[in-house]
Amino acid sequence: MKRTLSFIFIILFCISCNNNQKDNASENRNAYVPDSIKASSDAMGNTVTDGRKFIRTAEIKFQVLDVTITTAKIENIVRNQGGFVIYTHLTSTVDNKETSQVSSDSSLETIYYTLSNEIKLRIPNRKFDSTLQSITALADFLDYKVVQADDVSLQLLDNQMTKKRATKSSGKTSAETETYTKEKADEAEIADRGLSDQLRYSTISLQFTQRESIKRSMISNNKDIAAYTPNIFVKIWDAIKIGWTKVEDLFLFAIEMWGIILLALLAWLLYKRLSNKTNTRIQNMKP
Repeated sequence: MKRTLSFIFIILFCISCNNNQKDNASENRNAYVPDSIKASSDAMGNTVTDGRKFIRTAEIKFQVLDVTITTAKIENIVRNQGGFVIYTHLTSTVDNKETSQVSSDSSLETIYYTLSNEIKLRIPNRKFDSTLQSITALADFLDYKVVQADDVSLQLLDNQMTKKRATKSSGKTSAETETYTKEKADEAEIADRGLSDQLRYSTISLQFTQRESIKRSMISNNKDIAAYTPNIFVKIWDAIKIGWTKVEDLFLFAIEMWGIILLALLAWLLYKRLSNKTNTRIQNMKP
C-alpha cells in the first residue's frame, strides 16, 4: 500500500513540474513581444505565436453565372462581416459585333460581350477565412486563388525599439542628433500604424467574369443609301404623274389666257379669209 501511494505521489510531482516548465517556456517565448502588439492581438485577429504577426492578403479570379447578382451578394457578405469595399470596376468588353440587313431601312445588330468586375475589399482579420469561404462558394469556375501571409513581427519590433531609443535619448544628445532621432521615431510611428491597420484589416482582391453574352437589337440602316432609291417602275409612275400635272397646268394656263387666244384665233381667221379672197382675185385676172 505504501509503495502504491509513493508511486502516485511521484507521478503527480512529475506532472506538476512539467506544467511549470511549459508555463515558463511560454513566458520566455513571448518575453520580447512589444506590449502594444500584445494588447492589440485580439483586435488584429491573430494570436501571438512566438511573437509572430502576419498580414494576410488574398487574390481570387473566378467565373460566375451573373456578374451583377454576384456583385450584390459580395457586397452583402462584406457588410455582414464588418468590412468595406474600397474599389470596384464593373465593365462590359465587346468581343465581336455583327450587323445584318433585314430590310431596306433596318438592320439587326448582334453584340457579343463579356461582363466583368474587379473588387478590392478590406475585411477584419478574424473574419478573413470565413469571408473567403463565402466568396469562393459563389464561383461557377475558379481560375485561381492566392492567399499570402507576410510576417511583420520583426518590423513591428524594430519600430518599437526605434521609438524607445528616441525616448531614452531625448535631452541627452546634441540638438542635431536629437532632431534626426525624432524624425526616425516619427517614421517608425507612421510605419507602425500602417502595419497595425493591415493587421487589423486584411485586403482581398477579386476579379470575376461571366460567360459571353449576346445582345440583339434592330437599328436603322444608315450605310446602304441605294436601298432608299426607287426602282424603274416607281420612276415611270412618278414621271406619268409629273407629266399629267404639266398638262393640267397648261390647261389652266389656256383658260386664264382665253381672251388673248380668242383674239389670236379671230385674227388668224380674218387673215385666212383675206388671203383666200386675194388668191381668187388673182386667178380671175389671169387670161
